[in-house]
Amino acid sequence: MQLKLLILQHNKAITLTIKAYLFPIFLGVLFSRLVQPLFFPIEISLFSIDFGHITIFMLTITATLLFLGKKTVWLWFFLASSFDQIVYLVIKINPTLGFYSLYSYIGSIIFVIFSAVLFVLISIYSNSTTGIKKEESASFRQKLIYIVTILIVIGVSRLLQVIYLNMGIPNEERSLMIMGYEVHHINHGLILIYISSHILYFFSSNNKIIKNISLLMLVLGIALINDQISYYALKEISDEAYLSFVSFIGAVFVSIIQIILLFSLKLFNYSK
Repeated sequence: MQLKLLILQHNKAITLTIKAYLFPIFLGVLFSRLVQPLFFPIEISLFSIDFGHITIFMLTITATLLFLGKKTVWLWFFLASSFDQIVYLVIKINPTLGFYSLYSYIGSIIFVIFSAVLFVLISIYSNSTTGIKKEESASFRQKLIYIVTILIVIGVSRLLQVIYLNMGIPNEERSLMIMGYEVHHINHGLILIYISSHILYFFSSNNKIIKNISLLMLVLGIALINDQISYYALKEISDEAYLSFVSFIGAVFVSIIQIILLFSLKLFNYSK
């Protein structure tokens, strides 16, 4: 009888995790593929906005909620939609490749398969009973670390860019290049959020060291995205555009929204 109860709990945990994890991921990729060609890009002044720019912004919001201990399935939806366009956004400056390219489709398929395999590994490692953990709320000290990290990353990233340009270092030598394409740190931010979200979402917070490292990774990911979120949406992508006033104000504006959310969440009747 006890064995049957354990099996039922096991199956229930698997079902709940599929609904709260795999289904939003699949839906996020599918929605991105349907919406992008119908409504995007949207041309507004200096900007050419794709669906991925919107989902990346919303990802930083749901990731901030996760930092606060608030878990929502929308995190996986926006993360999946953002990853669906990651190849397209990386190679945006090359008109011969884009959202409909073979590379873009393969990248999205690999992402979904990898997430499914990761789900299986998580289930095995945790005996499929770990499930979605309830996390404690972020402390005031952790919120301050969040703010300081955001400010440092944005400031240091732009300062380094100025130094590199003054030193005359070629773009290829100061950027990560994959198959001849430049991978900006907004993409690194997506990967950091992907990794840290799984740890914070599915595993216990008993190990404070692992939890704090995961929280730091999450904030670093958010900060890296903030720094380039408006730059990536500009029609012209260049060193000058990255260091422009518009790009900087965009980074500051997004960060302010997150900081307001950080301290005002209790004012809202938030539910998962």
